[in-house]
Amino acid sequence: SYGGPVEFGSLLREIRVARGLSMSEFARRAGVVPSVAFAWEHGQTHPSLPRMLAVVRALRAGQEVGWRLVVAAGDARRAAL
Repeated sequence: SYGGPVEFGSLLREIRVARGLSMSEFARRAGVVPSVAFAWEHGQTHPSLPRMLAVVRALRAGQEVGWRLVVAAGDARRAAL
């Protein structure tokens, strides 16, 4: 269910839950504190492009899903300008 435009936070949460990762485990793997991961999922902030690599790795996302996350994060950053 990763087709079509989607908000970064919603996509992140959907993938994290599908992978069976708790918020704290995902945050640990991504190298951030859980409050940062929470803020990402709730659209309060978005990861930098360099941090996105850690997010994709933390989720063990394949190339297609990884690119969807990167595009969604970029869209969110542009919308915040």
